[in-house]
Amino acid sequence: MENFEERQSATPGGNTAPDNVSAGTPIPPPLRLKVVGVGGAATRMVSQLCAAKTFAAEFVAADTSVSELVAAERFGVRTVLLGENITGGIGAGTEASRGAAAAKASEETLRAMLAGTDLIVLIASLGRGTGSGASVEIVNLARETGVPSVCFATTPFSWEGVKSTEQASVAIDALHANSNAFILIENNLIAQTVASGGSFSEGFKVSDRWIESGVTACCRMLLNTSGRMRVDLASFKNLFPNVGTRTLFSVGGGEGGNAQEEALTELFRCPLLKTRTSVASDAETLAIHIETGTEPPLAFVNETVQRVKDRFGGDLRTLSSYAINPSLGNRLEICVFGAAGLRKASRVVHPVSKKKKPDTVMPGGVLVLGADDDDVSDGNAEPTLALDDRLGGFAETRHRLFEGKDLDTPTYIRKQINLDKTLAKKKKEFGGAPKK
Repeated sequence: MENFEERQSATPGGNTAPDNVSAGTPIPPPLRLKVVGVGGAATRMVSQLCAAKTFAAEFVAADTSVSELVAAERFGVRTVLLGENITGGIGAGTEASRGAAAAKASEETLRAMLAGTDLIVLIASLGRGTGSGASVEIVNLARETGVPSVCFATTPFSWEGVKSTEQASVAIDALHANSNAFILIENNLIAQTVASGGSFSEGFKVSDRWIESGVTACCRMLLNTSGRMRVDLASFKNLFPNVGTRTLFSVGGGEGGNAQEEALTELFRCPLLKTRTSVASDAETLAIHIETGTEPPLAFVNETVQRVKDRFGGDLRTLSSYAINPSLGNRLEICVFGAAGLRKASRVVHPVSKKKKPDTVMPGGVLVLGADDDDVSDGNAEPTLALDDRLGGFAETRHRLFEGKDLDTPTYIRKQINLDKTLAKKKKEFGGAPKK
């Protein structure tokens, strides 16, 4: 398996110096983008992307299974065997805790892998041990070392069992909270997307296409050398300045004389707009990537970008790029990234009570992933949720927050019934009643 600490200087770059740059002009270092697959399915996806060689990123597979990594190496993927002393190289099975422990045991190797990286695009197959456990540790390390991350995560089918679903759910919360952009791809959506009678393989081709289009667009808009519009790294990072933002992500394609209309229709109806971590419209920032087989007319690019903005927003900031890919022929592909809730997208809100909190109240705060900050008058002030002084027996239950609202607030709280006063009144009534 790969030793990253010995090969930092051997990493291929994504940019080359322009031909018209004079000898005395300082040349910026090439961008170092890494596409990292964690878990069996993600490792195989990274192998496909590496074999396609459509963009000049570095491809890495991180897994606890030697057999998966050996297969990936045949495609030129650099590999990291996680926690060999813990898993014996045969995988983490279905235990996310083993996957996390394996990643922690290989922390130094992972840090070396992340060193000098400008952006990590992580693909995680959730549900089983390595994907659910190790991916979270890698994203946490990326955040700790200051490497921005874009995460694509796939979920198990519901029939794969309660344990897989629960492990995936825990990983989703952690990945979303620590990634700059988080795209959730639910396998259960595949059944709704594939035509009736479609095969199992056809279903996974849809999922693979979503991931491939997103990863390719993300990298090609930064490494684009075939079009006149490209997104620089600083601008891309400004699209997702905070971790934990709700991410808009959609892809669409069309071909022939009606390619634009077909691509936009598919883009606007993409099932990925309806996942629980996504935002379907009114994004504050947008990045739009257009890929065509030939040079597109200016009017075509302008119209396409404007129609995407009309649908998704992007009033605060919109970036666009296009790339020419002759292999597409008369096909058009569009990919859109966006973010909502940039003001306080991810934060820990510490409940504050007017009264002294009872000793039974759990310490710490509540991680808020929503973006509704209308109740915050001062942008620098820490917003609060003054709920605990009214929760009583519900004080130790977990808040189920969605866009800043507690969906599980008990009825007496929602109706603003003061239990203390009500009980006191009842006691007084009973206490004043004549004794029999």
